[in-house]
Amino acid sequence: LGSADLRKYNAIVFPSTWSPQSYRKLLGKDGVSKLREWVEAGGTLIGVAGAAAFLADTATGICSTRLRRQVLEKLDWYADASRRESLVEAIVIDSVSLWDGTLQPADSSGRKTPHASRGKELVEEDEQLRLFRPRGAILDVKLDEEHWLAFGAGREVPAIASTSYAYLAKRPVETPARFAGTSELRLSGLLWPEARERWATSASATREGKGRGQIILFAGEPNYRGCFHGTERLLLNALLLGPGFGSQAAVEW
Repeated sequence: LGSADLRKYNAIVFPSTWSPQSYRKLLGKDGVSKLREWVEAGGTLIGVAGAAAFLADTATGICSTRLRRQVLEKLDWYADASRRESLVEAIVIDSVSLWDGTLQPADSSGRKTPHASRGKELVEEDEQLRLFRPRGAILDVKLDEEHWLAFGAGREVPAIASTSYAYLAKRPVETPARFAGTSELRLSGLLWPEARERWATSASATREGKGRGQIILFAGEPNYRGCFHGTERLLLNALLLGPGFGSQAAVEW
């Protein structure tokens, strides 16, 4: 990567790896800096599973999607952002009430405030919950049908999950694919109750604009063994539609 002319490419995929630290050792600070410059110039960077964990790591500093374990003191903020997002998607306009003035504003009460004082307790709790990570469970993922990344995939897709990394995102990061709530999350396989709480409504796929380019992350393997056609469609959209829909790459003639 250090000697490559990245201007030749409009999309780069970082595949999964057993340890996110592999990319850190491979790229080094200079490689990460070069990658960031390429994205900001109009490139589409796609990180899958372990690679997504590397890119979302605060130490990498390349995107705003965050590993849950690194933002434990802000869980309430992300939960509130997710709640607001779901409310927006569920809005049904009553035109009669709108025009006659009887439509009431949405109730924003019940909003939680972050509990920064529980820092150590939250870290220990999250470490315990990671022991119950899903290992090959098939989970339900809700899609934003109006987002180009989910084009042609419908309202929801099954996705395989086998990781200890859970991702949280809020605006301006877009989350076109989000794991379902606790009651709908599991479709097949073993999913411990502790895992339900940790992965429910977390991000399955995110898209973030960065300069003229973008970063797209997938929490799991969207094309695992070629069996999951729904999430594979999202990956294909990222590869084929991403450079045109989500970035403004300059074309040198």
